[in-house]
Amino acid sequence: MRIGCLLLALLFALAACSSSGVGGGGQDGVGALDTVTGDGAWLGLDCQGNDDCGEGYCNPFSGKCVECTVAFHCGEGRKCLDGLCVDDSQECTAGTVACVEGPATVVCQGDGLGWSQPQTCDDGVACTNDSCEPVTGCLHKTAAAKCDDANACTDDSCDPSAGCQNVWNLEGCGQLPVVDLAPKALDFGMSLPGNQEERALLVQNLGLGTLKVNSLQVLDAPEGVFGVVWEGQVLAAKNFATPLEIASGADQTFVVAFLPPSVGVFTGRLKVSTNDPNVAGGNLFVDLRGRGAEELCLNVWPNPMALAAVPLGQVGSAMVTLDNCGQGSVPIYDIYLEDGGCSDLAISSHEGYLGDLESGTFLVVGLAHEPDELGPCKATLVIENGSADNRIEVPISAEGIEALPEE
Repeated sequence: MRIGCLLLALLFALAACSSSGVGGGGQDGVGALDTVTGDGAWLGLDCQGNDDCGEGYCNPFSGKCVECTVAFHCGEGRKCLDGLCVDDSQECTAGTVACVEGPATVVCQGDGLGWSQPQTCDDGVACTNDSCEPVTGCLHKTAAAKCDDANACTDDSCDPSAGCQNVWNLEGCGQLPVVDLAPKALDFGMSLPGNQEERALLVQNLGLGTLKVNSLQVLDAPEGVFGVVWEGQVLAAKNFATPLEIASGADQTFVVAFLPPSVGVFTGRLKVSTNDPNVAGGNLFVDLRGRGAEELCLNVWPNPMALAAVPLGQVGSAMVTLDNCGQGSVPIYDIYLEDGGCSDLAISSHEGYLGDLESGTFLVVGLAHEPDELGPCKATLVIENGSADNRIEVPISAEGIEALPEE
């Protein structure tokens, strides 16, 4: 009697999960698992109650959303196997693949063992149409139309692993200019307020016709922060009374400047206006970004460094300290040794360090010397960083001496 009551209680616990009254899914059998009610996106999600599972149920033991937890969720003549509703009269063969909404696949784990958790068919490639076929499983058909960039000078295709490919094909352009910019964005990094950083922008003509540059104009930026350098002046806009012409296969370099007025991050865009008919209005845009930084200071000591002589067979150690002596954080890009004939010297801590050293803090770089031959040797410790002295070199001298006699 007690066992019967416990079984009955367990049955009601599985049925309830929560008493929200959300209806269970599953109107078809194994042969039609792709008709799980709703979009099926809730299958396999973490849950605490039925309210988390859309049209399904929450399995209180696994904490996952399923189509069913007990048979009466599936209707007459059906049963619940591993959270999915199947026909009571239909058996499944281990390894059989079926489809559920998503689309996704489930695999039969053997008679009486039920079906696996759904595995999505979404391959993450935007130009493929993902679907599921029973037995076959997930299908991914390429759709080149999704890759159309509206540019007559490119051949558009879909690579099932890499996504859209838009390859230049100048034969389709006729005697037209084709503009290309390098780079597509200009990052000026950090600069002290009042200083001027400059970057080069290459405008190329990849077409067969003559490319004409009508103007360059800074947009969406505070006045005076970015500009085009022309004849010694920094201009917010450079309009050519007579368009600057770039022949087929040639290029023109323009210089863009960043002048931070204060500490902070500044952004904008540079509009390049041309006669290229393949881009909207002939205009291309270059993203601009720069940071006005605090006065940065990095002190490294000792510099230079002389290590104590080390007997053969033993290991000597030393430390170099990097001290942020300024007001802003100093980016550390790399720490490494340049071998000057001291191959048995190594960095024991913080080799290749990458990170920001905050104001008022320091970093200790450990060195280890295990000489394998007699005599002196030299190396250089290099610290690449974002301070004014962006490459700090520490000359290091070391020496191997005779091994100490055993007592």
